[in-house]
Amino acid sequence: MLKQKTSQEAVSFSGLNSRELFFHLINSDEFPEIRLVAQTLLENTFQKINAHFFSQNAPLFLQPFTYSLDNFQERLQKIDSTSLIHFDWEKIDQKKQRHFVYQLTPSALTTGSWIQSVSNAATCHSEMAAKLFQTYSHFLGDGQAAHHISNIYQSLLHEHGITIPDVLSYSFITQAEILDSAFSGPVFGLALSLFPQKFLPEILGFHLAHFFLRSDNSYLDLEKCLNTSFEMKLLRERTLSSCHKKIAEETISLYLEKIKQEHSSQEQEEKWQRIWQGFVLFYFVHQNLMRDLTESIESDRKQQSPSEKMVAMLHKKAPYSRGVHKSAYVGQKTVNDWFMDENFDPAHFLQTLARSPLVDPENPDESLFFRNLLSFGGPMFRVFTEEETETIREWMRGIPETLGKTPEISETPAQVACPRESIRKKNSLYPASHQKEEAIRKYKPRELFYFLMNQEKYPEVRPAAKEYAQKCIELALRETKKKNLAPEKQFFSYTHQAFEERILAIYEKETSGYQSFSAPPKISREGYIWGICQFAPFVLVDGCWLQNIAKTGTSQQELSARLFKIYADEIGNGETSYNHPNVYRKLLNSIKRPMPPTHSWEFSQQKEILEAAFDFPNLLLSLSFFPRTFLPELLGINLAIELSGLGKDYMKLVDELNYWNIDPYIISLHISIDNMASGHSYLAMESIQIYLDHLLATGGQSEAQKQWQRIWAGYLAFETSQRRFFISLAMKYGVKFWLPLKLGLKH
Repeated sequence: MLKQKTSQEAVSFSGLNSRELFFHLINSDEFPEIRLVAQTLLENTFQKINAHFFSQNAPLFLQPFTYSLDNFQERLQKIDSTSLIHFDWEKIDQKKQRHFVYQLTPSALTTGSWIQSVSNAATCHSEMAAKLFQTYSHFLGDGQAAHHISNIYQSLLHEHGITIPDVLSYSFITQAEILDSAFSGPVFGLALSLFPQKFLPEILGFHLAHFFLRSDNSYLDLEKCLNTSFEMKLLRERTLSSCHKKIAEETISLYLEKIKQEHSSQEQEEKWQRIWQGFVLFYFVHQNLMRDLTESIESDRKQQSPSEKMVAMLHKKAPYSRGVHKSAYVGQKTVNDWFMDENFDPAHFLQTLARSPLVDPENPDESLFFRNLLSFGGPMFRVFTEEETETIREWMRGIPETLGKTPEISETPAQVACPRESIRKKNSLYPASHQKEEAIRKYKPRELFYFLMNQEKYPEVRPAAKEYAQKCIELALRETKKKNLAPEKQFFSYTHQAFEERILAIYEKETSGYQSFSAPPKISREGYIWGICQFAPFVLVDGCWLQNIAKTGTSQQELSARLFKIYADEIGNGETSYNHPNVYRKLLNSIKRPMPPTHSWEFSQQKEILEAAFDFPNLLLSLSFFPRTFLPELLGINLAIELSGLGKDYMKLVDELNYWNIDPYIISLHISIDNMASGHSYLAMESIQIYLDHLLATGGQSEAQKQWQRIWAGYLAFETSQRRFFISLAMKYGVKFWLPLKLGLKH
């Protein structure tokens, strides 16, 4: 087995603290500079795995091997039968069990992060992406927030009296009780998720290891520890499902077989070695955590003593305690002098405090420190949390044993205490990459579409995407202030009742206007075939606006769960035959209009497709990259899209396509799935209500109405961003089909 020092070297962060990396990666939408840091981290790490790990005496089950399906399955069977680290639970008390649960928190709250971007607008139609999406959806509770792994684990934490900050918050990474190594696995999972194409082989290996290495380790141990916990049983089923373990194995076989067919056996072997590196990476970070956890649980020497906890607390609070203690003394120095000292020594301060009249080791609650300083009316009332106050009591009780001794201080709390300054310094390491940004802003809709579909390869498109989205929304926002809008489009103050009445009025207007079909249609078969091609840029990215709505850190929320249901339906819920882009491609093929892959340059350059046909999908893709920034607008445009799938226009379209013997299934599918009873239109409406209810409760009426106007602007953007397209469509159709017919040039 690899020595601890070597494995740490292999997964080093090039000087960046793992906690800081975690915070920036889980908030990568807000910190785009982290992408280059993440890429460098991954490249360096995999190089070191090759250089250090495979050249040493690694465990036999991790030694590299030549790929064949038989070799692969044989190795997995060997790994399944290999026993990793386990604990003697009979010797572990409740306090240590709580410590164990605490350490798995970063991993549990980010489960599946590494595959969260594998299925996207460019890939969701493929069988491999569909399989991985099935597993990601399973981790997220299949659209049920209560079954989301993160929420299940939160319940488990509450059972043990543990309350943690939001995983997206800065406060989360400052939890000193969590080991540094507990953040390493999540850091790599989040980093991999930023590059679903570049590091796809490594993602597949990392994903496989999640099932084959973790199942025989932490969660089995945790279940032994909490064998009466319903949450634990549900957690293990969601996290380590045997069905999805099999899918992880099948996905690799499917991927490698495709590589062999499309390229060569040599290329297949190269990809396999990269897959195995991803597997080994998971082993590194997971084993490091389990070693640290084993030491902290089984060795009293590694448990933080009350003195060590006090040192950590002082490191954390000292920067905020300077200059506020007036003339209070501890020993021969004022408290202000103690804390203002650049070389502040918390151990020396504690020794001095222990000898002062403020402390009564035999009866801490009766000491002057508690009675005069911390009690109601005292100068330090509520300065410490209940947990910190208990730590002070424990420290006082231990003073007779420790007085005169200097506690052995771990460096971790000091590093974590005030890391904001270090983040500011480290930010200078993020190289700005805007060399092509100005050029991309000048691209036409076709080119912009291509870059948006390939944003991993061209990340410099993101600022241009945000600017494009803002311009489209500003245009729609101006629309909300117009007085001559149709009644159903006019802006109104939000209330539940007013909102539901407006949506019902829109629905009834659309559905009540249907008239029985009368043959023949006004649009010819050739006209319909041409029109179907014009809508391809939109329908072939169906659902793309929600592709990032359920990322790690937000996917556990009720709002995200509902929107995720819509997205999952749009891309087929892991079934390629149900995938809407695939349904549309089937239609295109049936009318003898096959098209290149949607993410290809050739697709965007098809001369038959109007340039304006890319306007609306460009807006949807642009919004999708910033789901937090544009959440209100996304809610509004989502509602408009889902409502557009209902009513007389779609029903008429089905009749006319049937008449011309053109498969109308893509239209019928939306009429069914977008229904107001429990379908997408209902979920879209409910999502807005959930969002505004939350704002009303936390920000008040003014904030709710402000965001409601943004939502309605998003709703109107559905029409305003397509105006140029529909004008171009009508004009081109007239020139291409109607005018020749009128002039007798076509029959």
